[in-house]
Order: sequence, then structure tokens, then C-alpha cells
Amino acid sequence: MYKELVKLKIDLGLRKPFRRETSRTLKRLNEMDYIYGSMELDGTELSKKEVEGIMAGDIPREASLKDCVFIKNYMNTLELMRDCLTLKCSLDKTLLLKFYSSLMGKDSGFRKSEPFVQEWKYVPPYHEDIESGIEKLFREAYRIGANEMRRAAAIHCGILRLYPFEEYSGAMARLAMNYYLEEKGFFPVALGYNREEYRKTMTECLKDNDDAIFFWGLERAEYNKMIQVLQIVEHDEDVYGKGDEQ
Repeated sequence: MYKELVKLKIDLGLRKPFRRETSRTLKRLNEMDYIYGSMELDGTELSKKEVEGIMAGDIPREASLKDCVFIKNYMNTLELMRDCLTLKCSLDKTLLLKFYSSLMGKDSGFRKSEPFVQEWKYVPPYHEDIESGIEKLFREAYRIGANEMRRAAAIHCGILRLYPFEEYSGAMARLAMNYYLEEKGFFPVALGYNREEYRKTMTECLKDNDDAIFFWGLERAEYNKMIQVLQIVEHDEDVYGKGDEQ
């Protein structure tokens, strides 16, 4: 499937620059995949429509203050990430902490505790091993000739193995994975799991120290996203033509 993804990436790349309205549509789609796609896997009780409303400034009564703050911080973090992508910043320890601090709304670092992660029945490495683990993980991700989808999966699963933060390690794993995908010319994805499917998948990956099951799901999610993007682009070209409007 990787060859198909590369072909789709090239096809979409040749269609750029997209029309202004197309770019706005894709921006909203990507933001929802980042934010709601992550919140859903963390067990939010908010619907996709409610999250979309909060992003637009319409706060439902059911929303908690924590949810609203998280969404606002995530939107700010996406702006930061777009700036970093424009500047061609690659993932490293410093950038990951910068994104995490933005997501938390305050300067924050790696965990100092030694937790047991009940959700996956998993004991992560000692906290003093986090920095070296993160550095090794990103070094491998940017190795020349690497399959970029496998590397994105490895970033996600590697961050979860390290469980580097006191909270939101899962959200940060997905954020870093999607940043890497965008950096490499792919699209950010909502993984397509429900919460229980994601829990079972990650429990198995962590238990067996094998990312294969997650990698297969990520490839399928990326393929579905690129087909969705292609349909949006083709629709707008049919309706508006391939004009120069940016």
C-alpha cells in the first residue's frame, strides 16, 4: 500500500496550489482530524459536532472547562505547528516539549514519576530514560531511506512506550505522528478506531513490542484520508475550474 500512498501524494502535489476555498476546507478537515480524532480516543463524551462548535466559539452546556481549555490550547498548538512546518523544523526533543507546553498552556517538561498505565496494563521506562529514548526515536525517524509510514507509526508507538508526560502522552503521540506525516507531504489522520479498539491495539503493540498492527491501521487511515482529499480537490476543480485563485 505504501506505493499507492506515494502515488497519491505525487498526484495531489501536482494539483497544488489549491484554490483558496479548497485550502480552507482542507484546513478545517485537518483540524478536526487532529483534535476530535485525538479526543475521541481519549474518551471524550463530546460529539464531533460539539467539538466543531467549540472550535468555532460556540460552547455547549455539556462541555467541561477542561475540554474547552484543551481544544483552545490544541488550536493554538496547530498554529505553532503550521509555523514550524513552514520553517521546515523536524521533530526533536526540544520541539516535542515546545508542542507539549503549548498544549498544556504552560511550560511543561517530561514526567518525573514512575506510573503504571492501567489502560494498557503497562509499566513505562524509568523517567530518567525518557530523553535518550526520545532522541533515539526521532533519530531513527529521519534515517535516510526509511518508509515514512512505518516511521510515523514508530513515532506514535515509541512515544506511547516511553509515556513521557504526566498527562496527555497519548494525545502527544498522535500529534507528533501527524506532524511527521505532514512534514513528509502526507495528511494528518483520525485513526479510525473507537476508544476500545485503540486500547486493544495499543495493549497488544506494547505487550509484544511490535508496531505492525498499528502500522497497518495507519496506512489504511492515510489512504482513506488521501482519497477524501482527492475527492474534495476534484469536486472543487469541477465546480470552480483550475483557476489561479489562491
